[in-house]
Amino acid sequence: DEDGYREYIRNLEVVNYSTEDSIVKTVRNRQLNVVPSGRNKTKFLNDQAFINNINKYKKDNFPIVSVPLVNSGFNVDIVGTGIVDLTQLYTRVDENTTRMEYEIEKMRTIIRSVVRAHPYIDPMQLRNMIHFYDYNLMAYAHICATLEEVEMVDNCDECGKPFRIKAASSSLLINKDEIEERARAIEEADDINRFSLLTFNVTVETQNGFEVTLGHPSYADYIKLQTDTRDYASKMDPIARSQFISMANQLYYIRKIKMTNNVTSSNIYQHYLAISTMSDEDFDLISEQIEKMQKAIMIPKFGIAKVTCPHCHTVKTNIQYSDLTDLVFYHSMVSTALKGSPKNSETME
Repeated sequence: DEDGYREYIRNLEVVNYSTEDSIVKTVRNRQLNVVPSGRNKTKFLNDQAFINNINKYKKDNFPIVSVPLVNSGFNVDIVGTGIVDLTQLYTRVDENTTRMEYEIEKMRTIIRSVVRAHPYIDPMQLRNMIHFYDYNLMAYAHICATLEEVEMVDNCDECGKPFRIKAASSSLLINKDEIEERARAIEEADDINRFSLLTFNVTVETQNGFEVTLGHPSYADYIKLQTDTRDYASKMDPIARSQFISMANQLYYIRKIKMTNNVTSSNIYQHYLAISTMSDEDFDLISEQIEKMQKAIMIPKFGIAKVTCPHCHTVKTNIQYSDLTDLVFYHSMVSTALKGSPKNSETME
């Protein structure tokens, strides 16, 4: 039951975890100021205006961290939010929300948390300058700006006993050394294009005369591609839908396909129709080039690099989260158990 779970969590041995350095740097801590009550100057706003005001207030007052976007070639500052807001962002999914719609909404929320870019980039152009895979680092920075610590429960592989890990949120990047090296190079570069995977496209000419232009999708591209994939898939029969969605990860890298009659594809569905007519050899050629592009992407891995069991002192390494949703979900479960109050006074005694 609930009370039993609370007691179980509270009685676990605790291991503190942190690393010396982090790629996520604190720019501003939370500000709490004593101000006049302003009783005579109170403003009342409609709901949307109030939401806009809260978002502005967060950017002016909430913690801000900086994170390198290693596939985009520059740094961004991200503002945090409240713990309830963060938890809802990762767990508020109803039966009418598809996985794709859920991911699109998260991406739209995270990009609104960007305060500024270094070096300066016009905010109106930012979505087109950020590599879509750097969403993961931005989302991680958003968590770091919101939570100082993250908690989880793990079991020792040797003795089998459970224990609770209390980790500094900024220490949860397992492949930190790899990403740090790129981050340092980005800071020293005199041009953001030097380390941006969005800088160049690749053109492949097939045996059947197709001219296929490939390129990494930006943040804005990816949101549109996901939205278009959802919309086109909803109009297809089950067999075509399955085939279309199974090719999505390749289609996302196609910028356009030009045929010998100069007709050029202009959206993901037209890319799909064109590529479906290619020979096996041509399709394999395109797939190989896309695979090379994907290998160039630097992918962050989140979790605990190394921790010692408090019971038998066995060292456990590479406790990896499958994604950031798991990180927030498990923290929320443990945090709720620790802070929640028992249902009746008998449990307290």
